[in-house]
Amino acid sequence: FACSKGPDRPRRITPHVMAMPMQAIYSTVNGGNRVPMMVQGPPPPAGRPPAPEEDSDGDSDDNYEEEVEMFASGEDIYDVFLGCLFYDMARVLQKTSSKVVQAPRRRAFRTLLVLLQLVLNISLQCYIIFNVRRFVTSWAVGAIRRVYSEYEQHMYTQHVVNEHGMTRGVPGSFVPENFGTLTKDELVVICQVPFSQPLFLMCMLCVWTLANFGEMKATLTQARRVWCLETTGRGLAVEAEVTPEGVKVLGCSLLMKMIATIFVTIPRMVVACILLYLGCRWLAATPDFNNLILNCLALSFVLDLNSLLYRTIMPRRDQVD
Repeated sequence: FACSKGPDRPRRITPHVMAMPMQAIYSTVNGGNRVPMMVQGPPPPAGRPPAPEEDSDGDSDDNYEEEVEMFASGEDIYDVFLGCLFYDMARVLQKTSSKVVQAPRRRAFRTLLVLLQLVLNISLQCYIIFNVRRFVTSWAVGAIRRVYSEYEQHMYTQHVVNEHGMTRGVPGSFVPENFGTLTKDELVVICQVPFSQPLFLMCMLCVWTLANFGEMKATLTQARRVWCLETTGRGLAVEAEVTPEGVKVLGCSLLMKMIATIFVTIPRMVVACILLYLGCRWLAATPDFNNLILNCLALSFVLDLNSLLYRTIMPRRDQVD
């Protein structure tokens, strides 16, 4: 800043443009409060691209595009299949350079092998879910219904039989004094019913629901990244830019998006939804608080089965690729 004054005019401050980077200069206004004033510095040197503008939330405009490109960045069998489907197919179908097509048969065989592992993962999950519903949840629900039926029959003087063949008390005929006539074994069983402690049960159900919602969110994010790619070409066409660092997928055909949806999005979402229902049903029917926590942990391995196959079956070289 430069100060200028004359004999007939008061002293004033005249701002001049300064060659300095963008910074905040504080001025004293509004009763001494320090208010930042942004001063725009000189333009960037020639040859250097300007910094990307940031949105109001602090994210640059290119973040979303970069996020869409990196749709196969996880460590499970689903992401590996997407990587083989897009990256390897792009290398196999790209004919512009001899350096691009490196062992196309090996890449095609790897894609087929990953597809078989994906089918194995889906088959194991479906088989486990079917047997959990058949041998675990159905038996647990039937057992807890019988326990509660005996309790209602003991505590009420008037009863009705519901559609499941269980006894239920008629409202208005409850006798609290009958609770003292229960045996010790009956008290232990009825007091371990999950609904006897609704707050604890709701917490466990909330934890299990959040675990499944996390899987659903990852599935939807994965599907969004695939469908946000530009739709180009027909058949198994993949538009990609091959660089020394790797392959950058720019677009793909509608058929490729449908394959990704059929083999990844739909099975992963269906498994998560069914597990959410069966898990909540099983936890609500667990007649023991110790087993309530163990059952919540036991069901989570079905969600982690895709990562287990990735770590144990997938070759180390393919994991690095």
